[in-house]
Amino acid sequence: MQRWPHPDLQLGICLRGKPGWVENIALITTMINAFGGQWFGISWRPQVESKPWHDAVTFYVDTLKKYGPRGSSSNSFPEILAPHNHGKRGMWVDATIAGYPITDSKQSKVAFAQAPSEVTAKGAN
Repeated sequence: MQRWPHPDLQLGICLRGKPGWVENIALITTMINAFGGQWFGISWRPQVESKPWHDAVTFYVDTLKKYGPRGSSSNSFPEILAPHNHGKRGMWVDATIAGYPITDSKQSKVAFAQAPSEVTAKGAN
């Protein structure tokens, strides 16, 4: 069994940094839900300036800056998938689109787990 960190590990975490719904907003929305936030509250009042939004987005950005690769602002699914599947990343949080590539033993040599949750028990899975 390999000791942690794996000698070939290049980065701690990969998250999509490229702006856009498909790129990172869908994932950030899931994280916001896990932090107890939502897009709209009572009477459809926008909640994007609420504490859960601030905390989740700050967590996402800080995590990517501290533990992610340089140039993350241009990373999308393809830029993250290949290095992750070759064991060059410690953690990757992404959408269900990654399900097949990371569970196919011919493509991936890594294990996976459900995403963590802050306050919403089923909000990040």
